[in-house]
Amino acid sequence: MIRILLCCGCAILPLLLGCGRGVSLRVADEKDLAALVVQHHGQVVLVDCWANWCEPCVKQFPHTVALSRQHAARGLTVVSLNFNETKDYDEVLAFLKKQGATFENLLSRYGGGSDKAFEAFDIKSGALPYYMFFDRQGRLRNELGSGANVQLTPQQIDAAFEKLLAEPAAR
Repeated sequence: MIRILLCCGCAILPLLLGCGRGVSLRVADEKDLAALVVQHHGQVVLVDCWANWCEPCVKQFPHTVALSRQHAARGLTVVSLNFNETKDYDEVLAFLKKQGATFENLLSRYGGGSDKAFEAFDIKSGALPYYMFFDRQGRLRNELGSGANVQLTPQQIDAAFEKLLAEPAAR
């Protein structure tokens, strides 16, 4: 009996702790991101655009991980989109593993914060971190961006997705 309970606990405990999935990373473009948003129709999708070289991004990232764990049951899906160079794949993956980022993680195929990358993913502020909020129908409803004189707070991020989570799910 004890063996069965331990076995079941090993299978259930990781799921309860939010670590049932491994951390993964894939190189992607704007079409891949759009496909992910469509794939999560019926859920609010938060896209966190960040980079390892961006100090405010690294500082905010644990909040993104916490949001994913705390609000997944309410219909929040988190996607991270990293803007390092593709040659930094291992460094980015190591950071994500350290953070326990078990949600979808993408690495821009266009490289590290280049104009091409920002244009492709429509980063309007031209700076990171940058957050995109898609409603349950997959429509981009809000964007929050940092800049030279503007740093986002966790409260601003929370308010943006809470508003969308409060809306009824499509039937």
